[in-house]
Order: sequence, then structure tokens, then C-alpha cells
Amino acid sequence: MATPSPNPRSFFHITKTLPATAVAAALTLTAILKLDANPSLYLYDMFLSTSRRKSLALADKRVWIAGASSGIGAALAEEMAGCGARLVLSARSEGGLASVRGRCIERRRGYLERRREEQQRRGRAFGSIGARAASKASISSGATVSNERSDGSISLEECESGVFVLPLDVTAQDSTLTSAVDSAISAHSGIDILVLNAGRGQLLPSHATPSSIDRELMEINYHSPIRLAQFVMSRDGWTERRSGHIVVTSSVAGKMAVPLCASYAAAKHAVMGYFNTLRAECAGWGLRVDLACPGPVDTDFGGSSLTDSVSITKECNGAARLEKEETSPASKMSAPRCASLIVSSIVAPRGLMTETWISRQPALGFTYLSQNLQSLSTWLLNRIGPVRIKAWEMGLPLYDASSWAAAARELKKEEKERIRMTTANEKGVKKDD
Repeated sequence: MATPSPNPRSFFHITKTLPATAVAAALTLTAILKLDANPSLYLYDMFLSTSRRKSLALADKRVWIAGASSGIGAALAEEMAGCGARLVLSARSEGGLASVRGRCIERRRGYLERRREEQQRRGRAFGSIGARAASKASISSGATVSNERSDGSISLEECESGVFVLPLDVTAQDSTLTSAVDSAISAHSGIDILVLNAGRGQLLPSHATPSSIDRELMEINYHSPIRLAQFVMSRDGWTERRSGHIVVTSSVAGKMAVPLCASYAAAKHAVMGYFNTLRAECAGWGLRVDLACPGPVDTDFGGSSLTDSVSITKECNGAARLEKEETSPASKMSAPRCASLIVSSIVAPRGLMTETWISRQPALGFTYLSQNLQSLSTWLLNRIGPVRIKAWEMGLPLYDASSWAAAARELKKEEKERIRMTTANEKGVKKDD
């Protein structure tokens, strides 16, 4: 039987399309590597979430941010102030809050100046007659609509009145929390958006974590946001007015296993489960709940993590002190970029951004693997876990590829030494026999 000869046309077609396929694959890979959020949020932020759209959505919204003295919370406060939101800022650090408030006042001044310029352009477009008529109508009605001083500049009082500081420990007793909630409500006569950002991290192996730290992490990262949300909903009458918006800063640790963060990940898994359920239960009266899940962000996560530094460093073979701040932001996202993406999710249509993943690679890719290819994700994490712990024990930055390579070499060296010692012991036993 004769062998059929290859079709030259088919061969020519394949060789012709190979370059185009390679280019398409390269472009796709580049796009995936550039992603720093789930695709729907990334595209919405890139093409639809303009500064104007954010300002229109957030102008004069009454926003309470718990955990606003540093990191993501501080960046969120500045971003929202620049969009015209009226803020209540809470955290334990009064010094940090004062610093953030000063920056927010400047951002709010910029927003008010832009709004004034836009109003002036509109006035010129409609003509001086219409502007004078509107001015006379406002004067006759007794309304005061201007934020300007006699020299035309924005008044400091107007800038400051939009940013209210309320020091608060979210783990306080119920009586303290309810009093703080009442103060936050009275600051701007209500709350439209509650941002639950307060929390603390963990950089400890699970076997070396004291039970006191386990409990404290659950109190800060799980119980506190739940209590605050419940008090705000009840005392501000969200059910009666059938509206309300809760934004929870969770973590990709709430979606997968993260070595050195077992208790932190458990708290974030719990908070995800609670607020997803709350959204479903209260959908009938219009409650909106958005869960933002950032990955590694360039903040003082390591420095603020809960540790028992003396006992832990002894138990972990001389590990560097856990207060040491990570110095390698190579795979970390900046706090302003993270805040910008969260604000984009807040102003997006309801239901589009109920859960967002905000992280640079490779953490974003691992999040997708953990949700869609669990067996592969588990296989990879089982190999990454020991390397990450060894890097921590050696006092190396945990988000640096060179640190992981050094830790992997150290583990390999220790394994070779263990095998050598085992072999030597077995030979010694045989000689004795």
C-alpha cells in the first residue's frame, strides 16, 4: 500500500501561521504577567474607572475607614479624599491619624478647586446672565453654596470639615464601640460606606505560634470587623433606609494556604465566609458588600505582625527578629496602587466587583491555581512551604527570589547532611553487630 505524500499546501499553511501563533502566545503571556488584579477589575480600572467617574460616584459620600493610620487604609483615605468623599478616619495610632488627616485635607482641597474650576467653566458656557440669575436665586433663598473666601480661594474650614479623626481600638468593649459608632455617624450625619481595613498580620510557623496569638488574630481580623459592621447597620438605620455599602479588606490568604500565616489565613477565610453570607442574607433590602483580597503590598506587614519575638526566635534556631521590615518590594504592590484598584471596585456597578483579587505576580497566579487547580496548587505549596520557612529562619526577605534560592540550597545541604549522618549511624550499628 502506497504511503500518502504530504500535502504541500497544508505544510505551507502551518509554517505560515506559526509566527502569528507565537506572537499571539507571547502577547497573551505578557498580558497575564502584567495583570495585578482579576481581569474584570483590571480592565474596568484601565478603561472605565476615570478620575471623573470616581469623583462623581464618591463626591460627598460619607465614608468611615477603620484602620486608616497607615498602609492600605491611609492610601484609601487619600484616594477617597481626592474624590470628594467626607471621611471619618479611625485607628489606634493618633499620631498616624493626624499625619493621614493632613494629607487628606490637601487632597480634598485639590478636589474642591477642581470642582470650582468646572463650575466656572459651566457658568461661562451658559452665559453670564444665567449665572447671575442662579446667584440671585440662591441669595434670595438664603442658601450658602460657596466654599470660597473673598479672594476666591477654597476655605480651610471646608477642607477640614470633610475629614474627621476618631481614634479607636476595634477590639474594645461593646460600649466603647457603640459610642465610637455614634460619633462616626454624627460627624457627617450618617455613613454611606463602611471600610473595614483594621487588622494585623502574622509571620510565624503554625507549630510555634502561641495560642494567645491565635486568639488575638481572630479577634482583630474576624470578630472586630463583624461587630463594627453590625453596630453601624443597626445604629445608622441601614435596614430602614434600605441602603448601605460595606467594603472589607480581606486577603488572598483568605483564598489559599499561606505558609507562616496559618492563623492569619484562618481569620481571613472566616471573614470571607461571614461577609459573603451577610451579603446573601441582606440582598433583599439593598446591602452591598465588597470583598477586596490584596496580596503582598509594600507596607509594614512584617513589622506590625503579631509575634512572641523572644520565645519564637529561640525555638526557630536563631531566626532574625520578626519585627524586621521586608526590604524587597520586587513582587509587592504599592499601597497607592492597591487603594486605587479598591476604589475602582467601589465605584463599579453593584454585583460586578463583589470579590476582587489584587496582587502582582506570582501571588495572583497562585490564587487562580488554588481556586481552579487545587491538586496542582497543593503540590506546589507543599514544596514552597519548607523553603519559605527556611528563608524566615535565616532572616531573609520573604518576597525575594534570591532568598528562596538561598533557602532551597540550605535545605538541600541539610538533607545531604541528614542522609550522611543516617548512613554513618547505620554503618556503626553493623560494625557493633
